[in-house]
Amino acid sequence: MNFKSIKYYTLLGIEQDATQDDIKKAYRVLALRYHPDKNPDPAAQDHFKEITQAYEVLSDETKRKIYDQYGEDGYKFFENSGFGENAGALASVFSLNTFIGILCILISLVILIPIFLVVKIKGTVGWNWGCVFSPAWIIFGLIFIILVIMAGAQRNRYSFIRMIKGAAGLTFFALLNSNLDHRTHMDWALVFIPIYVWIALSVAMKMPRLFRSHYHKRFSDPIYMDLSTDFGLGYIGYALRTFLFDLICIWFVIFIVLKLDGVVGWVWGINMIPILVGMALLFVAKLADDSSESSKSDEYMGAESKEDISTAHSFTTCLYIFIGIPLIIFFCLLAAYLSGKQWGIGAVFIPLFILVGIFFLGVCILVPCALCCGPAFQQAQDEYGFPQNEVDFFAMINHRMARPQKFLEAPPKPNDAEQNV
Repeated sequence: MNFKSIKYYTLLGIEQDATQDDIKKAYRVLALRYHPDKNPDPAAQDHFKEITQAYEVLSDETKRKIYDQYGEDGYKFFENSGFGENAGALASVFSLNTFIGILCILISLVILIPIFLVVKIKGTVGWNWGCVFSPAWIIFGLIFIILVIMAGAQRNRYSFIRMIKGAAGLTFFALLNSNLDHRTHMDWALVFIPIYVWIALSVAMKMPRLFRSHYHKRFSDPIYMDLSTDFGLGYIGYALRTFLFDLICIWFVIFIVLKLDGVVGWVWGINMIPILVGMALLFVAKLADDSSESSKSDEYMGAESKEDISTAHSFTTCLYIFIGIPLIIFFCLLAAYLSGKQWGIGAVFIPLFILVGIFFLGVCILVPCALCCGPAFQQAQDEYGFPQNEVDFFAMINHRMARPQKFLEAPPKPNDAEQNV
């Protein structure tokens, strides 16, 4: 337990080992006392929003585990990290530093993929496609291992579905490599069967969100909180938003299979339409989601939370544009190259190299800062006894390497004074 993470328990007036029934009872009593309809005091409205946020987190077992382990800052990191529904599952299995370390390894391997593709297509090396995609094999294999660990730790249907989706991805990759190396001569429609399975499982995981009870309570009930937009179309618009990404994937897969199997004779630029249009639609949906969340933040969240939400929206919008523009240029250049334009494959990948290089440099700069200055490091600082004004990243590493047994020791138990805070 991170003892900086007792704020939500204090707000609800419960102990840290409270059961779900205790949490629900405490929330009902406080909601009746501080609800704006029952209490006209302006301060009561802000307090009601705080206890609603506390209830939303503590009433969900996965969110509660994240909050207990990392505190409010760590919880917000995982919730806003861009991993969507998988963020809670990742945080419940891995520590924050382990999670960041794995992410750095994956990013490093991503850089090798376009490099290997360029040297293969130019004929600089005579590798088979299995060697060319070896960094991708490592990435997918590592992700699959993580999914297996998560499934074993959580033991729920969603974690097992994610594991099956990972297995489907690996199977598709194996069939793709085999067909490219001419070890098999399957139709591409058959090669993509694991992708059909992957999309079907993705749709199945989202089906509970279509329940009418979920739709009607998605703004008001913390248990059902879902701020996805409905595009002003009601339930139909909400269903469209829920499956928008899956519909775009289906559109792209149909076009690519028809082209690869020679069913259609259109140019490769036609196959880029689902990607480019899909990126535009997802951007519009993101802006609509942000607008929906902002409008509801006035009603259910305090001024501070609203400001945090606005900042997060601005950051993610800029990030989407920053990533989207180079990707659009890359796909356009790739379509032109496949259609017979006479320029080198290296020139096609220039936008991708720039994007990945900048992202990698950003991670190299931000990760040490997060380790040295973030909440996870502050907890490590208390554990290892570093003075506040004398610690840097390398001192922490040297200290840990000097006493590797610290990794095997149980964390120090809190004293009675801390427990009574």
